[in-house]
Amino acid sequence: DKNQKGHIKYITHWLNSFKNFIMRVIPTGSQTQESDKLQLFSHYISSEVYEYISECKTYSSAVCVLDSVYIEQKNEMFARHQLATRSQSSSESLEQFFQALKLLGKECQFKVQTIDQIREDYIRDSFITGMTSHHI
Repeated sequence: DKNQKGHIKYITHWLNSFKNFIMRVIPTGSQTQESDKLQLFSHYISSEVYEYISECKTYSSAVCVLDSVYIEQKNEMFARHQLATRSQSSSESLEQFFQALKLLGKECQFKVQTIDQIREDYIRDSFITGMTSHHI
């Protein structure tokens, strides 16, 4: 259920587990690999989920459809703000704090950039983190 708390973690884990399963069941380079994957995928999902992919012709397109339905893309600026402003709580060890930062960092959509792009991102992030005006 995509309205349940933690559904994104569940869907992501399930899909990664299924991809690992597919790699073991269907030999790489098989000519019927895409259609075999789609058939297996259809077998392991519920009828409610199948409704979304019933018209898909390939496994890849089915995965893309379900990603668009179930996985909400986090706002990059909000994710970076959360990372930049996260502080260690008094009940949290340094290791727990570090792991929490690593999890937040995964949602920031970092990518290879030029120096100018990095500078612009830092300026934008500092602007958002440091602003005090209530009127935008």
